[in-house]
Formats: sequence, C-alpha cells, structure tokens
Amino acid sequence: MKDESRYRLSLGRSLYQIMLEDVKFRVPEEACGILAGHNSHASRVFVVTNELHSRVAYRMAPQEQITAFLDMESQGLEMLAVYHSHPSGPKLPSDTDMAEFAYSGVYSLIWFPSGDSWECRAYLISARSYVPIDFQLIEGE
Repeated sequence: MKDESRYRLSLGRSLYQIMLEDVKFRVPEEACGILAGHNSHASRVFVVTNELHSRVAYRMAPQEQITAFLDMESQGLEMLAVYHSHPSGPKLPSDTDMAEFAYSGVYSLIWFPSGDSWECRAYLISARSYVPIDFQLIEGE
C-alpha cells in the first residue's frame, strides 16, 4: 500500500483521462483548464478554451473561467489546480508560467509529450519559482 500522506493532490483516473483527451485534441495549441474538489482531492475538471490559440502560451477564456468559478461555488468546491500543456515542451514551468500564475496555493499541472504519449507533472508555483509535488491517481474514480 502506498503512503498516501505524501501526496498533496489526488484525482481519479477518469479526470486524468479528461485532461489527457483535451490536451491531445488541442494540439498544436496549449490546452488549459481547472481542477476542483475538496481537501486536495479533485472531483471535477473544467476544460477551458485557450483564447490565445497559441502553441507557447495560454489564457483561459474569461467567460468560461467565470462559469467554472460559479459552478464551483454552487457545488461547494474549491479550486485545486490549473492544468495546461506544453506541446513542444518543456516539462517544467516556463518563465511565463511563473510570471503569470495568479492563484497562490493552487497547483499547476503541466502536460508534455513523452515519446508517443503524454505525461503530466504537478508544481506549486510561488514568488517566480516552483516546487514539484506528487499527485496520486485513484483507480475506479
């Protein structure tokens, strides 16, 4: 049995799959969205349009982001993470990611290509720096 106390974020395999499908669908643009839930356990993914339609940057479409925030509020969920992809790499937060990340205490999940598939890593971004964090995928969710 894994030591679950070392994970700062957990999510079901189905939420991971939703993000992965969005990332693949948006290539060559960066994909983006929000994870919400309770007590560091994600229970909902909000896929949001990258209004920049860029290969190297993203900006969540404001109206979709507001709709996601209102849905979170009505369901009593908290924002846990923002995800986005780096279709051409890197697997680490970019200088732009660090400069523009606006959600203190919220994790950043970055998707990047790895061979013929995609991988995802999580980070806590603050003060123009980042710390890698572990996340746990829960089967059957």
